Amino acid sequence: MKPSWKFYLTGKAAQHAMLKACKLAQKSIDIEQYIFEDDEIGRSFATVLMEKAKAGVRVRLLADVVGSHSLFVSDLSTELSNSGVQIQFFNEIQAWLPHKVSNWFLRDHRKLMLIDEAEGWTGGVGISIFMSAWRDTHVMVTGAVVAQMIQSFDKMWIMTRRGRRSVSLEPAASAGAMQFLANAPKRHQRFIYYAILDAIKNAKEYIYLATPYFIPNRKLFRALKRARKRGVIVKLIVPKDSDQPLVDLACRSYFWLTLRAGMQIFQYEPSMMHAKTIVVDGAWSMIGSCNLDNLSLLLNYEDALIVKEKKFINELRKHFEEDLRNATEIKQEGWHDRPLGDKFLEGLTWPLHRLM
Repeated sequence: MKPSWKFYLTGKAAQHAMLKACKLAQKSIDIEQYIFEDDEIGRSFATVLMEKAKAGVRVRLLADVVGSHSLFVSDLSTELSNSGVQIQFFNEIQAWLPHKVSNWFLRDHRKLMLIDEAEGWTGGVGISIFMSAWRDTHVMVTGAVVAQMIQSFDKMWIMTRRGRRSVSLEPAASAGAMQFLANAPKRHQRFIYYAILDAIKNAKEYIYLATPYFIPNRKLFRALKRARKRGVIVKLIVPKDSDQPLVDLACRSYFWLTLRAGMQIFQYEPSMMHAKTIVVDGAWSMIGSCNLDNLSLLLNYEDALIVKEKKFINELRKHFEEDLRNATEIKQEGWHDRPLGDKFLEGLTWPLHRLM
């Protein structure tokens, strides 16, 4: 089956399309979400999921207990379960063990939806009202890659049911021009991280990065610097102000090093920029749940589509170029002259970078 796809470029557009897809489901709905809020948007989805479960459609919902805490503590989760929705929460926090690392990390940050085992959805969009107005990138795909997405969901579902916090994931073989990758916070299982590093190391012309949070580890930053030394154009889009002020400070603490290395930084201004995409040389692209920070690349469960289909890549590149028109470039001279107080606060975040 030849793959097809459709992009959604705001949270609202993606949520509307996802809700419509759920309403049209005939056999199954599988949702894996870091953020599923008990709010207006979450209730809209919950209503449809309950109606579908009562109609005989198999509905499974896997939500992270931290990202979806409002759902976890609400009566809505009980309503979903009583209506026939199979619901599980990943990595429940053990309050009596506050020192346990897995309580605060190893989160399921993935954002997957599978409809009738024929459509696969992923990207940056969560199920919450506060994400509706954000600039984001979500995609619906069909074709052989959907089977990989199903297999990965099933693995997480089974391990969660068994009460496991540490899940071993295997990289799927390339399904034509598309491949689904999952990241696990385990040595030798950070497959998205490895794929990004390989793409950067092999870049020859340009690297376009869009991310809400840019806190790279030393290895990733060194790969970008080396690419720039080879003459590769490196452009980075981040939000002017994200939803995480502390993370903004950490992100900006890298700007001076990034600019000095010859990379270009653009701050997106119209709204919160939450897109997570990479385009390299018009030959390789990535879209998924993964941010360019240590939490996503090393400490969370994440998902991504690696796509080498030219038309798909060109669309992502055009989205990036359109976003540049709504972004302000940060110049090295101006950034160097910013207030000393800002520099001081940014510097204070350095000891925390490995956990951000």
